[in-house]
Amino acid sequence: MRIEFAAAFGNLNIIRFNPDDSVNVEPLAVDERIWYALEASLMLIYTGVSGSSNEILSEQRESIRGRGRVLSEMRDMVYEGREYFLKGLLDDFGRLLNKGWELKKSLASGITNPKIEEIYRRAIEAGTLGGKVCGAGGRET
Repeated sequence: MRIEFAAAFGNLNIIRFNPDDSVNVEPLAVDERIWYALEASLMLIYTGVSGSSNEILSEQRESIRGRGRVLSEMRDMVYEGREYFLKGLLDDFGRLLNKGWELKKSLASGITNPKIEEIYRRAIEAGTLGGKVCGAGGRET
């Protein structure tokens, strides 16, 4: 499984999974002042949504077959984000996160739900530029 690579290498990396099953890991050397600026602008919000991700991930796998353009755009955003982050352009980085969220939601219906959307909308209205919703998503129960 590919998710273990992020945990195994830690810190911030660009991880490329190649067609020949090889993996390239590019550590990002980020200026300490940029790290501090990023940390000062982050907020962690608990949604209270939990549950099994199997159904959502299965739907994503099925829908990905016809979403090559979206997946390519998401992949390319990694390199755009790297440039913003390394240059300290955190507002642009935040806006890119928002764009990524919009693209991710197009991959499967269960990625989000009304509660997550309300939290995200309120954060944007309060001045947030973008966000990263962790987990596979979730349907409200």
